[in-house]
Amino acid sequence: MIPVKEIILKYGDATLFFTRPVWILNYAIGDIWSRFSLSISKTFPSIQLDKKKKILIEFPVVHKDDVLLGCVMGHELGHYFDLHSGLNLTDSLMPSLLKHSNINDLKQFVNLKLTSSSILLTKDQENRIKNEILVNILGKGYLINWLQEFIADIIGILLYGPSSHFSGDSIFTYSSLANDGTLHDAFSNTHPRSSIRSVVRERTFEKLNYTGKFSSVIQEEINISIQKWKSAKTKLFLDSIDGSYGTDIIFRFELNNTSLAIIEDILVSELDDIIDYILNTIPDELHYNVEKYHKIVPQLAAKISNFIPPNEIDSEPVDSISILNAGWHAYFHYRDKLETEISSNEQEYNIREMINNLVKKALMSAHIHRGWNDDRTN
Repeated sequence: MIPVKEIILKYGDATLFFTRPVWILNYAIGDIWSRFSLSISKTFPSIQLDKKKKILIEFPVVHKDDVLLGCVMGHELGHYFDLHSGLNLTDSLMPSLLKHSNINDLKQFVNLKLTSSSILLTKDQENRIKNEILVNILGKGYLINWLQEFIADIIGILLYGPSSHFSGDSIFTYSSLANDGTLHDAFSNTHPRSSIRSVVRERTFEKLNYTGKFSSVIQEEINISIQKWKSAKTKLFLDSIDGSYGTDIIFRFELNNTSLAIIEDILVSELDDIIDYILNTIPDELHYNVEKYHKIVPQLAAKISNFIPPNEIDSEPVDSISILNAGWHAYFHYRDKLETEISSNEQEYNIREMINNLVKKALMSAHIHRGWNDDRTN
């Protein structure tokens, strides 16, 4: 969790961190103190409470030693900066999305029923009511939830580079793999389809100028990821939201693959603007850029290929995010070489376990080294 703590502290938040392993396949990060302390302060204004944020970091027990998959914390940091840092990205982006022209295309999926025979609606009144119903629903679920996942995916790559993509894609693939070996994608209220999130990650790479800068091996892995999600089968989704409008109208909003695809299109059509807003809002000093990736990561990965922890270059500690990316880079570039050498020495390790061990050692060593350098400087 060193990279998570470093990024939040670099942002300037006074923070205490807590970690909690969970028995489900879920990563999460959130502020567990601010709302509680605010409520107490309002009720008992004379009490002086600690102003530090208390951040809870959750991770699956089965992944406690897997720092490569743990790079998905870049995505979770995206939720932190969106919802807990004061940047309020979702709140800033939602108003324009709720005015999108696709809202009109969704009106065909809203059925109104008048409970009083004395009421008649004009076409304009019906359209206005349907629009208000849709704006209310999408502002509480589906659209707003999917936007938050878009934001988190974008910030994940902005903060963690390609390692965020590879970890997220590995987890999505595992959870979507059917018994016959095919990928089964699905709509849900809380998360957009993984195939659409693949589009988000691809476009974010383009916006951050990674396109054309990857090695042929890394680019091929990304291309494979994109293509497998394009060919994924989407499960049938059928549901509805029932409610009332005023006292004399009840409604049903039909949710199916067609109506949900229209909601997706709202976000995809505005994707460039969403990415640009995030890039301009997240402080520059937190960005992980392609120049650093291109310069440092291959050198660190080469160290891993020789079973050396990738914590420094020229006796100077390197940053945590480059170390994480070096782990994935080494996995794709050198796994055959490493597997051959491990087998010849009869080591009881698999490749991922070995790389994870080297990356964990590097993260801790570089963190301590930076601390020493800071102490000498101060």
